[in-house]
Amino acid sequence: MMPALARRRHGRRVAGRYKPVAEMNVVPYIDVLFALLVIFIVSAPALYSGVDIKLPAAGGETLASSALPIVVTVDYEGHYYLDTHRGPEQRIDRAALRQQAAAILSRQPQTSVIIRADATADFDTVIAAMALLKDAGATDIGLMTRARR
Repeated sequence: MMPALARRRHGRRVAGRYKPVAEMNVVPYIDVLFALLVIFIVSAPALYSGVDIKLPAAGGETLASSALPIVVTVDYEGHYYLDTHRGPEQRIDRAALRQQAAAILSRQPQTSVIIRADATADFDTVIAAMALLKDAGATDIGLMTRARR
């Protein structure tokens, strides 16, 4: 005779026969789900890799247009960055900024242009950016600010 452990089979005994257990073990799936959640939470702040600036505080209206605007950032050193929502912001010189803005505005003339200027940026640099964008064909130019508290 065989020992009792050798004859034992996995499953449930129903009327003298063993039936396999048809339950799925979901613990490994939950482990993978939590690992992906942690990775997402850790990497989410890095998704926006824009230029770090301090916006000035002011009251105003929010943008009502449904189309994505062209965003021109002016940092505290007076450098220009262009964000067309096709990738990370690129540092750009004045001539290239005018050329690329004119190309976008010729295809989509109703596109809004928003200038994100650092609160400590030189006022002349911001005004020069506005004039440059106006020459490129922009009709709707705004300044991005943070809400007053």
